[in-house]
Amino acid sequence: MEHVKTPLSKVASVFRVRSEGMGLRATARIFGMHKNTVSDWESKFAEQKEPLMLYAVCYEFINLTFEGDDLYTIVGKRCEASDSEGWIYYGACKSIHS
Repeated sequence: MEHVKTPLSKVASVFRVRSEGMGLRATARIFGMHKNTVSDWESKFAEQKEPLMLYAVCYEFINLTFEGDDLYTIVGKRCEASDSEGWIYYGACKSIHS
């Protein structure tokens, strides 16, 4: 998945038509890309099959809520927050059972 600069929505559309039986060359022609690009994506994403399947199951059956807050502390001298490099974002993900 690294080094894929194309939006994931386009990659997903390519995979969708490939899974429906469209050939490699036809897919590349329809989406305006080289057939090797489509083939490379398939190879890269094939390695991610298990994590993607787990994500799909969790996305479908488990409701998740993301909560976050920012933390700020003074180190050295007091200054405006916009002039500081001291911001930290803390996030937590939790499941909601209904």
